[in-house]
Amino acid sequence: MTSGKLFIQKISLNNFMAHQSTSIDVEKPILLISGANGAGKSQIIEAIQLAFGELSSRARKLGIGSLIHPDADPKKAVIEITVSNPKYNGHRILDIEIPALKPILENPKITFRTTIYPQKVIRAIGSDKLFREIRQRDLRRMLTPLGIRPKNQLTFTIAETVEVFSQESPYKKLQVLLENLGQLDLKEQIVMNEKMLQESLKETTRLQQKLQTEKSNLELFRSMFEYIQQRSKLEAREQEIVLERKWIDVYQNEDKKDKLEIDLDANKEANEKLSKEIEKNNQKIKVNSSLKEKTKFHVENLKLEIKSLDKNREDDKDKRSTLKGRITELKSLSADKKKAHEEMSYVIKNKNNVKEFQNQLSDLDNELSNNKQNMEKFNLDLQNLDEEQKKEDERISKYEQEIIEQSIILKQKLEMEGLSSHVLGPIIEKIRIKENQVQWKDAIKPLIGDYLFSFVALNSEAFNKTKMLY
Repeated sequence: MTSGKLFIQKISLNNFMAHQSTSIDVEKPILLISGANGAGKSQIIEAIQLAFGELSSRARKLGIGSLIHPDADPKKAVIEITVSNPKYNGHRILDIEIPALKPILENPKITFRTTIYPQKVIRAIGSDKLFREIRQRDLRRMLTPLGIRPKNQLTFTIAETVEVFSQESPYKKLQVLLENLGQLDLKEQIVMNEKMLQESLKETTRLQQKLQTEKSNLELFRSMFEYIQQRSKLEAREQEIVLERKWIDVYQNEDKKDKLEIDLDANKEANEKLSKEIEKNNQKIKVNSSLKEKTKFHVENLKLEIKSLDKNREDDKDKRSTLKGRITELKSLSADKKKAHEEMSYVIKNKNNVKEFQNQLSDLDNELSNNKQNMEKFNLDLQNLDEEQKKEDERISKYEQEIIEQSIILKQKLEMEGLSSHVLGPIIEKIRIKENQVQWKDAIKPLIGDYLFSFVALNSEAFNKTKMLY
């Protein structure tokens, strides 16, 4: 194997497939490995592939454990490949940016150690007794720039003999020779460049088409630019016209302003009048409130007077009954006295004791005179009682007074709400009950008196508002 000045110097296989302990010292680059069938030629190639970071197709097919010698104890296989690591332009050929590996890579000889277990593979590089593990990816990253690839067919060909190799197709031979001479990368580069050239031609065609498109767009942009210039001129002219219109509006607005100021002065005068009217209305409201309080106080006094009159009426009824009884007694007594006077006169005429009867008659006359005076007094009292009763009958009842009070309050509410011109009333109407409806009269009159309280609305809105106030 060769790659520039990198040479394999030693290969050691322990318990690797058929090789229990195999060590090969290499003084020159490997050109050919030959031997009988089953001697393990291909296994050496697979060991080199594995050491440089790639599994053979057999290992992929049968598994990692198939690479360990069946008699190995413990179950593991070790591959060690020692290579030279010369300097080139002041630097070692093997190099990678991993700090832990830098001291090892400064040695002129590097050993690649691969330990195979039934389920895994551990790779390490080192010099003498110092080894460090390295990942397969980092190993390939270190070897690939040097042209060392696991599937390099010249380096790792598994052809059994040169004769067999010579029988391969011309294409395969060319591939092997180019790889051996280090020109395969150049060929691949040429093929890649040809592809890139084709892609460039395609890209050039695309760019030419894009150029034509851009030219068309440029023409459109020129037309658009001319349109924009024309539009800018028109917009400038429009601004001038708008400005002129604004000045016209200013002059017109000044005239409107003068008119508005005149209207404003008129409105101020109207507002002042309204303020005065509002003030007057407020004064009226205050007066009405005061009147309402006075009315309420007067109503309370009337209620007290009505209660007092009701009590006096009852007392007068009792006195009247007493006086009537007394008058009846006096009338009866007067009739008895008159009859006695007549009897005494008759007796006086028929008896001799005229003087005694005259005295008795005088007494009876005096008593009769007194009785007449008392009767006249009782008649006068009875007449006074009749007059008082008549006055009492003429006075309003408690319920009638409440009707008057409610009428006053409702009238004030109608005036405050501005409904007095839309509502007629309050109306107090006398209740008429037929004479034969005694029970109805006895039930209604104590409850609401002789009068009914009502109103007349001129429209539905006034009716609804008045009903709520009522």
